[in-house]
Amino acid sequence: MKFLFTLIAIFNFLPLFSQQDQLPPTLLKPKRFELGIVIAPGITYRTLINHDTSSAGPAIIGVRNDIEKPKVSYKTGISLRYAFSEKAGLTTGIYYAHRGFRQKSRNAFWPSRDTTGIFDPTSSSTVKSSYNFSSIEIPFLLDYTFHKAKFSYSVGIGGSCNYLLRATFSYKITEDNGQIQQATSTDNGPYHYINVSMLLKAGVSYSLNEKSSIHVDPTFQYDMTPWLDSVLVKEHLLNFGLHIGYLRAL
Repeated sequence: MKFLFTLIAIFNFLPLFSQQDQLPPTLLKPKRFELGIVIAPGITYRTLINHDTSSAGPAIIGVRNDIEKPKVSYKTGISLRYAFSEKAGLTTGIYYAHRGFRQKSRNAFWPSRDTTGIFDPTSSSTVKSSYNFSSIEIPFLLDYTFHKAKFSYSVGIGGSCNYLLRATFSYKITEDNGQIQQATSTDNGPYHYINVSMLLKAGVSYSLNEKSSIHVDPTFQYDMTPWLDSVLVKEHLLNFGLHIGYLRAL
């Protein structure tokens, strides 16, 4: 969130929007750099692939697909773009990413003793849980801009090298009497701490002046490397995000 507040603060020092109609669009010259900040909310889920010929794999995948669902995610960091020409460039940077997936809310039942000492078999609670992955990502994205004006449109393709910082499992139990229990613990599973993702994007940018622009890019990310190693069913995270960035030519 600090990056978001910084972004807002930068906007406060930009030229008055009332003067923008007289400003030329951003036309970045070849061999020039743009530096900026990015924040990217998104939705993350996973695909499950049976890497074994065992008959247990499809059954595990079926059960997990029934009880798991997507989770809200986000990224934030610094972006650096190098222009090969006025329309083509290479974007890299360094992002902190928080992704994962969660289990559907479910009820748990067990007998409990009431004040008279009699067991009550109807005692229940609501359980929510999630798997969370924090990582550092370094993207490499080739992009091409079709139209250069106040509003410009672009597409891009590339990849990302990711380093897993921490994997955690979180749960929240709400008792039928309103009491809440929750905790987060480190997940020490057999993870690949370095993995590679594929990246696709299509977006629009708006020129604030001859050097500054705002970019809004819907993106798709798919992890080619599975998160877990030496398991029957392997997880590949996928992410739909909206990258919102402020870039300035150097």
